Amino acid sequence: TGLAINDATSAVFAMEMDWSKLDATTYSWQKVLGGEAQHGMLILSPKAAQRIADYDPAWPLPKLFRIKKKGAIDTAIFEGSTINTPSMLATEDYIFALEWVKSIGGRQAMFARANANAQAVFDFIEAKDYLRNMVDDPALRTNTGVCMVFQGEWYDSLSKEEQATVPKKIASTLEKDVKSGIKTGADVAAAAAVGKLLAERASKAGVKEVIFDRGPYIYHGRVKALADAAREGGLSF
Repeated sequence: TGLAINDATSAVFAMEMDWSKLDATTYSWQKVLGGEAQHGMLILSPKAAQRIADYDPAWPLPKLFRIKKKGAIDTAIFEGSTINTPSMLATEDYIFALEWVKSIGGRQAMFARANANAQAVFDFIEAKDYLRNMVDDPALRTNTGVCMVFQGEWYDSLSKEEQATVPKKIASTLEKDVKSGIKTGADVAAAAAVGKLLAERASKAGVKEVIFDRGPYIYHGRVKALADAAREGGLSF
C-alpha cells in the first residue's frame, strides 16, 4: 500500500537503480553531473502516478509542486511543458553533460568512475593505521560518500572534547602556503593556486606530461584557471 520514495541525487549516475522497487525517484542535475543548479528530474512508477490521481490533499499546494490537473496526473509536464520558467543555461549545461556521459561509454562508464574514485579513498584509509572506514562491512559501503574514523591509542586516550578538535587541527596543517594566499576555496584565484601547486609537486616528482580530465565541466572559470596555472607551471597536457 505504501510508496517507495528514492532520493537519488548522488546515486543515479553512480550505481544501478532497481526500478522495480522504486515508485518516486528524484535527482537534481547539479549533484549527479556537476552542472548548474536549480532543476531536477522526477521519475514515477504507474503505482505512484495512480496515487497522484486518486489522492487529494486537504491543504493547498504551491503551483511549483502541482503535477495534477483535472483529477489526473498532468502528463504534459513529462512531455516538455514547464511549471516554472526554466533556465536555458542550466538546460544546455545538462545536455552538454549528458553528451559527455555518452562519449565515455554511458552509465556503465560513470559507474566505473564512481567505483574507482571511491576505491582510491578506501585504499587510502586502509593504508593509514590511524584511520578506519566507519562502515565495517564492504558490502554496505557506498561509492558516493565516505566516512572515516580516527583510531589508535593516541586517539582513544583523548577526552571527548579533545577528540572533537582533531579533524580541525589536521585540516589546519594542510597546504598552509595555499590557504594563506586565498580568501576562499571556491573561486578562480583558489583554482589557480591549486594549479600552480600541482605543477610544482609534479615537477619535483619528475612528471612533465599529464592527462587533464575535466569530466562534464565546461572549460571556463575555475576549470580554465586551474589548467592555465598548471601549464604556466610547466605541466604539459
